[in-house]
Amino acid sequence: TWGTVLFIVHTADIVLECEGSLPVGSFGHGYYNIHGDSPIGGHIKAGNCTAIYLVDRAFHGRRSCSVQFFNGAGEAMFKVFVRRDAARELLPDQVARFEALKRDFA
Repeated sequence: TWGTVLFIVHTADIVLECEGSLPVGSFGHGYYNIHGDSPIGGHIKAGNCTAIYLVDRAFHGRRSCSVQFFNGAGEAMFKVFVRRDAARELLPDQVARFEALKRDFA
């Protein structure tokens, strides 16, 4: 587990941010359903996801690392960001997990 992450859904009308752990999910009724002891929960139309990007870039002058999920129209479905500590530094254990994903899949 990555621990507490920052989960973002960004549309033309809203940037919704939620901090929590990603619960284990299951497939049912055409969705990947996530529910548990976390504020992050819901139903993801997983079949619509056509691309997953590991994004490592500067944002407002600081390193930002995220896993971003896109649909066939090229729109972001949701994004999972490495969190920051009280000093606004990326959490080292999450950075290590992110970099392992990049190494293994990118």
